[in-house]
Amino acid sequence: MNLQLTKNLSDKLKLTHTDFNPMTYSDIDDFHVNLLKYGRYNCVLITNDKTLYSFFLFGLKADDFRHFEDIVRERVFKLLMESGLSQNQFEKILESMETFNYSKTSNKSVIASMNDMKKRIEIFLERDDDIYQINKKLNKTPYKAIGYKYPAELFSEILRSKEIS
Repeated sequence: MNLQLTKNLSDKLKLTHTDFNPMTYSDIDDFHVNLLKYGRYNCVLITNDKTLYSFFLFGLKADDFRHFEDIVRERVFKLLMESGLSQNQFEKILESMETFNYSKTSNKSVIASMNDMKKRIEIFLERDDDIYQINKKLNKTPYKAIGYKYPAELFSEILRSKEIS
């Protein structure tokens, strides 16, 4: 899995320039990742570049950033359990999380969409939506960057195409 980190997240993870390895990844493996703050809570938004399918991880502690890859695997796994994806699709995502590569952000359109998601997340949190509801709502919202399609549907299509190959 390629995680394209914003500067504030790479600083939080204490990664240096040498930790970044720009490589080409498939549509299913390429994600932008941003650090968000809501009050005193650290959160991470992980968004697929091609589909804008996102995982919102809420309430990370300082120690979680020392074990970032394990926390991402654990939290994404829990969110996937609630997503309604098929077993094969679920496994494709878990396979991509076996190894992590870090690089700098490369797509301003994805970052702009993530900023829009951040505003939506604030509203959802004010309504006391739980994490699973927030993730479902983010992925069932049409976004301009993907032609006003739904991230959940596009992500599922890509996963289905990977099952064939």
